[in-house]
Amino acid sequence: MKLLTFALPYVMSAVTLTAIYFAGDKKPWAWLLSLWNQALWGAWIYLTWPQASGLVPMCLCLTVMYAMNWQKWRRVQPQPVFNINERRRDVRDVNGVVMYDP
Repeated sequence: MKLLTFALPYVMSAVTLTAIYFAGDKKPWAWLLSLWNQALWGAWIYLTWPQASGLVPMCLCLTVMYAMNWQKWRRVQPQPVFNINERRRDVRDVNGVVMYDP
């Protein structure tokens, strides 16, 4: 038990850093990894109760935030940088005079 309470924070830190890295790469599953990590945090808080009782609000808030981010990010559809079917528009100066008409 002592080894588990010693090693678990290192594992949780590694998982947190990995999840943040992949969230930066816009991988929606990174938030699921973070949610799984919150389960580890919950286990660690339980094992080290009452010393870690102050982490309960943070664990609950992060769980809600990670779930909300996962919901948001999984709905995001990649948008094309340039739409080839978009009609080219003329270029006008400040007076409205056409300077370039494709």
